[in-house]
Amino acid sequence: FEPLPRQPDGSFLHCPDREDFFKWITRFIFAENSVTGRMLGIRNEKGDGYAAALFLKSPGQTPYSMSLLSGVFQAGLSPLITSRSKPWQQTRGKFLAMADAALKCHDECAPEPHWYVMALMADPELQGKGYGKRLLNFVNELGDREKVPVYLETVGAGNEAIYRKRGYEVVNRYPVGVGAEDVLGGPALTENGGLLGMKRECSA
Repeated sequence: FEPLPRQPDGSFLHCPDREDFFKWITRFIFAENSVTGRMLGIRNEKGDGYAAALFLKSPGQTPYSMSLLSGVFQAGLSPLITSRSKPWQQTRGKFLAMADAALKCHDECAPEPHWYVMALMADPELQGKGYGKRLLNFVNELGDREKVPVYLETVGAGNEAIYRKRGYEVVNRYPVGVGAEDVLGGPALTENGGLLGMKRECSA
């Protein structure tokens, strides 16, 4: 869960196996969410991409087995089956540990109908310009209109502070282990309590 070390020029060390895994995860999220969810985006000024994007599921809408299988096949089964490199296996192990914690967090922190923010992301070069805030405000308005809370998961004190400014409160914190340390390697995610389940109650 720790970032790769920085280089002398301030950039992060690149690990092709990790990058390949996260490209696969991104393809999977896009594919699965196209079946069971929604994506909101704000185009950048050039119009050739997105300044920010948000993956969202409406109240009562959850992944189901066929959508998950469809997402896996569209993302490509090859890396899951063929990759045996230790960095890829470590990254996959950490992702699976996080996924298990997220399922428990979601079930316990938001048992009622709610809007679910699966992911909120912004172009690194455009962060701090308010694009993510605009998307989150839009989802908050949906929650207020339908009189249901908005729920999300996050990690880190910085992200917690950002969401608190938008009206979210921590429901619970879930430290995340990575299983067999000798196989997966790396630390567990315990900083700031680990994975945070945060919820914004609808305005009266």
